[in-house]
Amino acid sequence: MKQKIMIGFVLSMMLFGCHPSGRKINGEWNTHRLISKQNILANLEFLASDALEGREAGSRGEKLAALYLSTELKKYGVLPLSQDQGYLQPVDLQNIRFSGQSKLDLVDAQGELLHSLVYGVDFIGSPRYYPTLDTTIGVVFAGYGITAPEFNYDDYAKFDAEGKVVLVYQGEPNSEDSSYFGGAEDTRYSSIRHKMSNAREHGAAGIIFQFGPEKTFSWDKLKDYVKKGAMQLKGGAEEGEKKSYSEQIPAVTITGNSLRYFLESEKYSYDSLEVLRNNNQPLPGFFLKKRMRVLWKFDMDSTVRAYNVVGIIPGTDPELRNEYVGMGAHYDHVGVIRDTVYNGADDNASGTSAILEAARALAWSRDNERPVLVVFHTAEEKGLLGSKYMAQQEDILKNLVAFINLDMVGGGATDSIYSVGADHISKELQDLTEKINARTVRFHFNYHFNGENDPERIYYRSDHYNYAKKGIPVVFFFDHYMVDYHTPGDDVEKLNLEKITRVAELTYQLASELANRKGRLKLNH
Repeated sequence: MKQKIMIGFVLSMMLFGCHPSGRKINGEWNTHRLISKQNILANLEFLASDALEGREAGSRGEKLAALYLSTELKKYGVLPLSQDQGYLQPVDLQNIRFSGQSKLDLVDAQGELLHSLVYGVDFIGSPRYYPTLDTTIGVVFAGYGITAPEFNYDDYAKFDAEGKVVLVYQGEPNSEDSSYFGGAEDTRYSSIRHKMSNAREHGAAGIIFQFGPEKTFSWDKLKDYVKKGAMQLKGGAEEGEKKSYSEQIPAVTITGNSLRYFLESEKYSYDSLEVLRNNNQPLPGFFLKKRMRVLWKFDMDSTVRAYNVVGIIPGTDPELRNEYVGMGAHYDHVGVIRDTVYNGADDNASGTSAILEAARALAWSRDNERPVLVVFHTAEEKGLLGSKYMAQQEDILKNLVAFINLDMVGGGATDSIYSVGADHISKELQDLTEKINARTVRFHFNYHFNGENDPERIYYRSDHYNYAKKGIPVVFFFDHYMVDYHTPGDDVEKLNLEKITRVAELTYQLASELANRKGRLKLNH
């Protein structure tokens, strides 16, 4: 097996010998002349192969991918950012998981056991870390767990949740009126993040979500995801992140059958609440007579070392040598689940291959006045951790003028792409992006996920966000092609190679423009 992997690695190395053939014709960009579709395909086929075992952060497969990316950058003439470390920037991670020893018992007012819920069968815990909860505590049913003043709606209006655990439905009130909770479209109020934050703001000590039939994935899949645990930067809870963890509240998810146990002999039964919900009638808020005896805690695993892969294309203007244009993509995926490799071709071998090809073109042309930083982030799937670590490198961040992020760019129509975030920090970046696009590949930019009230919170869910939090202008391109998202079906043969090629071209042209423009981007404030 190892011999086959190494042979495949060497053969793939041999596929990259061509040089680009041209720059401009009559002053116009000669689209795709610098960008090679064949190079992109070869990179895709290797990065999304079974040999890389799904590229889970810190795994053998991800390390092989990191070595591959480093080798390609070196071949293109992209220099390592650090002469001491080379291209590989160590990122130490610690795995945390909701403990299988956690307990959830339902008891009566005198503390007598009514029913024990079994971890992994009846309930599962959030993979997000929070302090241990070990107590007997009251429960209040809180409808959808939403407070939405603009809709004159508040599930917390008629009770005090202070010191209680709130029990909530997933989703939000159904409506055929687009002006009320978005009609058929979900609003931000449906998100787990909003419900957790709202519960905490109302003084709740924890929250329980009901797992319902409208979920697009199975209980077993959710259970597998949670049992794998989550990761944090090593020492994260002890080194500067105590505030963010203190703002979390314990969260578990229960099955529909478990909800029946909670509501047995209560003011409202499971069936009566389902009738109200299915008929779009208001849901009550009420205290349960029974209480919970809980022990919810986390286990900490040993440290895992992963790597960002970081290179730099030096600039030609010595006066601008300390101003960087950044471009990047995460190269990790979710690994192997139940002996099945999740290859992650679209997520995110597509963005990785496009950045790699854009870097090749920039390194070959050598006409960028500012240096271009090329970053392949690790552990995006674990909570944007590779970019979080990179964004802590203040010597780079203070001189980063903009960052282009690609995450899933190989699905859907050839002529359109979602553009997110370009106007959030610098309207000039969006104007520039639109100008370059119109001059070159002519994508239709879809801004559906660009708004602050996007219920899917796309702006906050990929690596650019860690740079944006530092005030760096960012633009994020992705396809939102979710058919094979985080499934074993995300394979190369399903990707739109022409679209990836156009994204690589757009990235190259935009990075080049940013590297050569006079002055930094003007910020919105």
